[in-house]
Amino acid sequence: ISQDKSKLKLIIIGKKADDYNEVIKLILKLKLSKKIYILLNVKNEKMQYFYKYCKLFVSTSIYEGFGMPLIEASYYGSQVICSNIKVFKEIGQDYFRYFDPYDILDIKNKISFFLKTKNKIIINNNTKIFKKKYDYNNLALKHDFYFINETK
Repeated sequence: ISQDKSKLKLIIIGKKADDYNEVIKLILKLKLSKKIYILLNVKNEKMQYFYKYCKLFVSTSIYEGFGMPLIEASYYGSQVICSNIKVFKEIGQDYFRYFDPYDILDIKNKISFFLKTKNKIIINNNTKIFKKKYDYNNLALKHDFYFINETK
């Protein structure tokens, strides 16, 4: 991002992590405060905006319970690239593109590739299928069914 001449911004959204202060210091040291923004505790209504209008949704998680943000991003038409961890591959299958979360160069190359090639066409062809698979109503029905079976 420091070498990128475009007007692209990196927006990091989440909860305040233990390394928050170090990240802020690094952003300031690298003079990237006009290109990198950190938003904490963003409400769901605002997240819909970010999902809908982001150029690329990136998740570098090395551990994840289910991966709901990836499903939500896809639901709103975001192009998703993420860590090649098992849970993300189970959810995303061929809908997402993956990188090694321990390989900074791989992450950089995948992000650059998708931003340069406008690879959204590939992912959007599968959006309808993905939305149907992870429709909120379908998810609720599946979870209710699971819950009912567990109580018997």
